[in-house]
Amino acid sequence: MVDKDKIRRLLKQYFDTTGEITISDEGLVSCNGYVILRQGTKHERLPVAFDRVDGNFYCTNNHLTTLEGAPNSVSGDFACYNNQLTFLKHAPNSVGGDFYCGSNDLTTLEGAPKSVIGMFECSLNRLTTLEGAPNSVGGDFLCTLNKLTSLEGLPVVPGTLYLSYSPTLPLLRCLLAKKVVTTKPENSTVQDILNQYAGQGEAGAFECGAELATAGFKENARW
Repeated sequence: MVDKDKIRRLLKQYFDTTGEITISDEGLVSCNGYVILRQGTKHERLPVAFDRVDGNFYCTNNHLTTLEGAPNSVSGDFACYNNQLTFLKHAPNSVGGDFYCGSNDLTTLEGAPKSVIGMFECSLNRLTTLEGAPNSVGGDFLCTLNKLTSLEGLPVVPGTLYLSYSPTLPLLRCLLAKKVVTTKPENSTVQDILNQYAGQGEAGAFECGAELATAGFKENARW
């Protein structure tokens, strides 16, 4: 039998919350306000399991190695940056605000939400591709300071795509974004060419690739 009093004690001990808290017979917590796991609790997993949070959910700056127990849905922002995560399994299925998973040890985005209404940020990880990224993102997409060898998995980005430039990284998939910003200003030529065709997707790939190759960026002129 679920000990709801124990769950309430754990919530009070390790979390800051606002709004009404309900606990299901299965022991899952729902909250109609924000939920914050206090920083420095040194937990490897969340002390309690959540179902729904109608607000922001933050579990940043801790020692989490798994998102087991994270809410199934979050209507606001979800942030799990600066932990020790190597995968996103158990992340929410949908996020109504922004999703932040930067500064971890992620080698894959598998398990990320299928839909993020706001921006998606996965910088400062060990990603080599973007496979597993959300199917839809409503804002910017930040993937700087990874080890990308491919942009496979990048969805359509109605905002700005931020990424670290590499002379061997295929960049034509960047055209799925409305705007592109690379982290090395000395490669502004590449950025300028990409932004001439940004938002055109595959339709602009041929002409963009030709311009990149002519400018001396043949390795980047690949989808």
